Amino acid sequence: MKSSKLKQWTDEMEEEATSSRSTTASSTFPCHAPTQLFTAFAPGDVQPWEEGRFEYLQTLCCAPRNKGVVKLVLDNFDDKLVAIKQMPNTWVRSCHKEFIESHPKDSEFPWQDIGCTRFLNSVNFKYACKLEGVFRNDEDTFVALTAASEGDLFGVALAGVFPGLEREVKYAQVAVQLMSGMKQLHNMQISHGDMSLENVLLTKTGDNDLEVKIIDYSMASTHRTFQSCARGKLQYQAPEMHTGKAYDSFLSESFSVGVILYALFVKDYPWLSTKTGVCNNFEYTRVKGFRGLVTKRKLRGSSCRVIDILSEPLLQLLEGMLAFDPQRRLSFGEDECPGQRPVWDEPWIKQLSTQQDQESRMPSKDSDQTTQEPEDLDSIDGEVPQDRVASDVNMTGLRIRKWLIAL
Repeated sequence: MKSSKLKQWTDEMEEEATSSRSTTASSTFPCHAPTQLFTAFAPGDVQPWEEGRFEYLQTLCCAPRNKGVVKLVLDNFDDKLVAIKQMPNTWVRSCHKEFIESHPKDSEFPWQDIGCTRFLNSVNFKYACKLEGVFRNDEDTFVALTAASEGDLFGVALAGVFPGLEREVKYAQVAVQLMSGMKQLHNMQISHGDMSLENVLLTKTGDNDLEVKIIDYSMASTHRTFQSCARGKLQYQAPEMHTGKAYDSFLSESFSVGVILYALFVKDYPWLSTKTGVCNNFEYTRVKGFRGLVTKRKLRGSSCRVIDILSEPLLQLLEGMLAFDPQRRLSFGEDECPGQRPVWDEPWIKQLSTQQDQESRMPSKDSDQTTQEPEDLDSIDGEVPQDRVASDVNMTGLRIRKWLIAL
């Protein structure tokens, strides 16, 4: 990680922490989203499909709930890669009103997704992909978004280095960006409704760093409180969604993001469902608590237990985000959650934000001083040996800081 990028990253974290501790802090975006998100895009803005403009490269995934498919194409007009979601006109219809009339029981609204993305682009929300346009021919509607070079977090969670210190450091920036993005969405009064690994993309920036993009706002809403309405995928649904009582969608999304971060760092889901009596892992957690679960569970394909590869600060963060009681759950530090402890006050976040001070005390590359290598590091440029991963079970915040500096 380059020096300037690290400083920018830690500055952003400090801003989040400062605003979350102030009861009078203004939102990152002073404007609120339109109550009806679909209104941010006018159906009259749909453009005719131009044959030959988009050159097909590959199919990225099927979108069965949208009756369509997502393809990677080259936009010959702008000479850039674009992801296009292709949906039949018979399903998507010509506007939100027609869609609701044709699909009164559907929980995903394509025009809501389009409108919300257009609005987020209009306020320069950096964690959204750019809506390049909506196109239509006689058979299909095509929604074009800028392509993310690294794909979604589902693929990232399955691949990469073994869970442990190296993985924790590698994806720390991703975790911070995701939580920052959620805080900003909530401050604009937007509840995403379907946070999952599949709906978080990664793309490389000009300086080769990873940048988070949150996608698929088809279940998004400007309503914060819901009742008897479980939203999102089974693994990510907060327990209170199944009680029949009113629940706070901002806090339920903290739970969902907690599941995302667990999967990102552990390379597995903590459970497959949060419905009572469905998943043994979730029922075990209900009785023994989150620490009981990670003490018992082993990593997929390994004899290592989950608790042995999570640093104590990260364990505390996950435990707070995955609290069953929403009143004890960590928030993202939203303006309207002043009484809830924010993630930005957690030790894992705070130890990352100290990097600016640590780096400022290190000799510059141009100085005549000899830069001292961080102590007790077997490999900086290469992978961490597996025996080192096992020995770093009880690593301290200082050691994590050394790894960040080494990057």
